[in-house]
Amino acid sequence: DNGSGSSLNFELALRMYQSGLPVLNKVIFAWWGAEEVGLKGSTFFVDQLVQNQQIGNIALNLNFDMIGSPNGIRGVYL
Repeated sequence: DNGSGSSLNFELALRMYQSGLPVLNKVIFAWWGAEEVGLKGSTFFVDQLVQNQQIGNIALNLNFDMIGSPNGIRGVYL
């Protein structure tokens, strides 16, 4: 991929840190590898949440994959 989503993810983390504002809820910034060979990174992460009974603690997931694509669309996956 073109790295635009990874760049945004890093910039969001940096800006949150630099703002000095208190964060009321835990925020996790994550980058996944091996997407094209079976979603190995994200699958492992979710499996660990399920195993440790923490999956219910997630309120929101924002996926910023290739936000700089010339073929972008606005949409919501259901």
